[in-house]
Amino acid sequence: MKRLLLMAAAAILLFGGATAAIIGWLERLPPPVVSAPAPVGPAMVELPPDPVERERAMEDNQARFLFESLRAGFLSAERTPAAEERLRPALEALFPGRRPSWTLECRRLVCRLEVEARAAEWRQPFATSLAVRPHLERVAFDPDGEKLAFVELVEARLAAADSQRPEGDRILEGLEQGILASEEVRRCLAEGPSPEGAEIRLTIDSSGVTYRFGTAVDSKVAYCLMMQALPDLMATVSAPARVRRAERVVRIRASP
Repeated sequence: MKRLLLMAAAAILLFGGATAAIIGWLERLPPPVVSAPAPVGPAMVELPPDPVERERAMEDNQARFLFESLRAGFLSAERTPAAEERLRPALEALFPGRRPSWTLECRRLVCRLEVEARAAEWRQPFATSLAVRPHLERVAFDPDGEKLAFVELVEARLAAADSQRPEGDRILEGLEQGILASEEVRRCLAEGPSPEGAEIRLTIDSSGVTYRFGTAVDSKVAYCLMMQALPDLMATVSAPARVRRAERVVRIRASP
């Protein structure tokens, strides 16, 4: 029943111009403090009519929403030195000799990290570092800057048991294979004009598996996938309680 509710929520958010992942972000953020100042962040990008440009704008809006959500969680909580000490050794290993220099402040499970270097130089090493990875739930880089990021940490007990955490990407890989091999999926693509095929964006975290379609997917095709093809496929997967969060884009080619 929980999986069906998640799929229904994903469908509602799709046609409302949002994403299912927003639910998970809001659930994990610390409760806001009324007296905390409201963050003033970058305005959302207006969605253009062109499908490709619209998809890019939606991705930009999604990144901005995550950044502002984590910043709001950071501003609404008290400083937590213990969380800083969890991440500090990993940062010292990643940036030996503090080159480039960096500053870190954590409040509950959200940390503000500023690195004196272009994000392109350190964001990938940061995200893939074996020292950082056990502590990392998600990271949001400033959409309008190059130095600032907000980091959401996993709970300390999960970081300690990192080697036993199920890999979400492996679960999504199996789901992707099922989608690409599905005859029902191919029949749905034949339901409407789909010269570019279809794009399904999968997300897995502790709340379950959710999906949304790329904006270029024809509405009739999307409805068919949502009602006829995906329910059975989604029923074959589940999200373990301690699963590592992952995302995957599945691109289905149109039949020649």
